[in-house]
Amino acid sequence: MSTISVLPNLKRLRVLFVDDEPFAMSFFREDLESDNMEVRFLDSAEAAHEAFGSGSCDIAILDSLMDPGPYQEPDARPNVPAKTGISLLQDFRSKHPLTPVIILTNVSDARILAEIEKDPLVKVIQKVKVLPSEFPAIVRSFAEGQ
Repeated sequence: MSTISVLPNLKRLRVLFVDDEPFAMSFFREDLESDNMEVRFLDSAEAAHEAFGSGSCDIAILDSLMDPGPYQEPDARPNVPAKTGISLLQDFRSKHPLTPVIILTNVSDARILAEIEKDPLVKVIQKVKVLPSEFPAIVRSFAEGQ
């Protein structure tokens, strides 16, 4: 007996997803994969930094505030919490200047969000304002320039 796909003929998007809360993001990831997306999930700034140079993706999803681990921002000062999201975005953008990026965050600091939103290929989405089931359509629409 053959299986009939309920998904329309959707392009398989390659998604790079970086967030230091893998369990909390597992629902978002599963819904992306269910929508014909190939998701490469990384759970640290260090892993993301290394991955940016190895391969490409159709869209990146980054958290705006992560534990830096061994990866530090170039201007990091002792005793000052690292805001790796902006550094990761800048690092990613230097290697992938035309790839759309979604910042999936709970940060509400207007200065941080204003800095992030200077890039026209970046969309900021508050984690608490989107359901995992709604996320694939948002990702696909932004990746395809709609």
